[in-house]
Amino acid sequence: MAYWPLATFIINGTLFVLVGVELPYALRHLSRSDLRNALIAIGVVSAVLVIVRFAFLFSSAHLIRVIDRCPQRRLRRISDRASAVSGFAGFRGAVSLAVALAVPETLDSGAPSPTARSSSSSPPASSW
Repeated sequence: MAYWPLATFIINGTLFVLVGVELPYALRHLSRSDLRNALIAIGVVSAVLVIVRFAFLFSSAHLIRVIDRCPQRRLRRISDRASAVSGFAGFRGAVSLAVALAVPETLDSGAPSPTARSSSSSPPASSW
């Protein structure tokens, strides 16, 4: 019964260890201005994501309340407090890592992506 939660925990832990192994390599190859620009971009993207999550969570919850007036389901509806916690929590685990790893190495023009590291100077990837 506890197999899937344990398996998910182990896989998420392994993925974040792999990210931790790659982080020093990525930071070593950034200049001070690139690091500053990356931190600004992270802040802006994070703020936009939280705003979009809040808008979706609160609008969908209120829309469901307007459409579905069945008294039996009122007890199971998500509260505004729970929506606020979900809005700040966001993705967790492998979902956020998959989004980060989805950054392409090259642009449509064939030029290297400024956000992805070069595969010619990268350490060999693990194959599992």
